[in-house]
Amino acid sequence: MIGRPVHFLSLFFALTLLSFPAALDGDATDAILRRTAKPGDTLVFDASASTDPDGDSLRFSWWFYPEAGRQPYAKGLPLVNPIAAKTSFTVPGDAAGTELHLILEVWDQSQIVPLAAYRRVVLTIIPLAPWAATPA
Repeated sequence: MIGRPVHFLSLFFALTLLSFPAALDGDATDAILRRTAKPGDTLVFDASASTDPDGDSLRFSWWFYPEAGRQPYAKGLPLVNPIAAKTSFTVPGDAAGTELHLILEVWDQSQIVPLAAYRRVVLTIIPLAPWAATPA
């Protein structure tokens, strides 16, 4: 036999461990969450209900995927506590009509094989009513 044998059982074990869901706002499925918001809204997202089946501690990372969406928002968006279980941000005044994709990345702190789970929130930013003042 040339080369090293592939250990399918090890590969299967590693892939099945990846099955822990990242819980987002109480939803522990792998579904994409869809929300609507208006410019000026402050949105809070909570992944603190996420757990690891092995009991390893978890590391969180939140970030915007700027290229995704039908009408992406090309400017940077600051998140409050982007490496904590909970994060928030305020929708900018010029984001009306755009679509924002917020990604949650959760890693376990395993010393052997750290595994990750991902969740996506698609935020559709609706325009303010014409009579409403545009937030700063």
